[in-house]
Amino acid sequence: MILDHVANIGVPDEALRKYRNECNRLRVIRAGLDSLNAQIAGWESQVGSSVDTASVGLMCFGNDPFLTRFPIPLIECMFHWYAVSACNFVRLVGWVTNQEGASSLSPAGYVQSVLPAVGTFRDKVAAHFGRTEDRDGSADQRASVFPQVGLMNGVFKVGIMKLGVRVKGVVSTSSDMAWSITETHQALARRYWPGATKEAGD
Repeated sequence: MILDHVANIGVPDEALRKYRNECNRLRVIRAGLDSLNAQIAGWESQVGSSVDTASVGLMCFGNDPFLTRFPIPLIECMFHWYAVSACNFVRLVGWVTNQEGASSLSPAGYVQSVLPAVGTFRDKVAAHFGRTEDRDGSADQRASVFPQVGLMNGVFKVGIMKLGVRVKGVVSTSSDMAWSITETHQALARRYWPGATKEAGD
């Protein structure tokens, strides 16, 4: 069975029988990812009905009045939930394929190869704020507790602003962690469930 259609990584069906619980967890997580994506896609369609994003460049961030028509606090939480769940999904696929010798990447390395920005957002914002971690640089610590959600050409994104900080003469720049749920979900669908229908939000 092909588990990763982009990297063409597969595991024999008989081997997958050992991972029944893992495969069931992947199905459960995907249901949650589908639901979050569908809700965000619905709000993005409202943006498209208000602004011709194909011909007008639009970027909104922070306290922009245009964003007040959307539940931004909820949307930011949904990015947190999606990031943690998506990384769990990808990491579990990476673990199964590594266990069976189908991939040489570690589970963490596989997540980095598939979801670099989402993984960074998960590590520095969604799983725990970088502000609470001494291991993160000053810019990442401060950026982790900044308002995250912005709108770029009709697509909700987080991490679109990069922060530069100078502390005691040392300059640091926040990590690249800009991503969108709908664009990420489309990429995951192509990789893991290419036969999905439009109704599933892919």
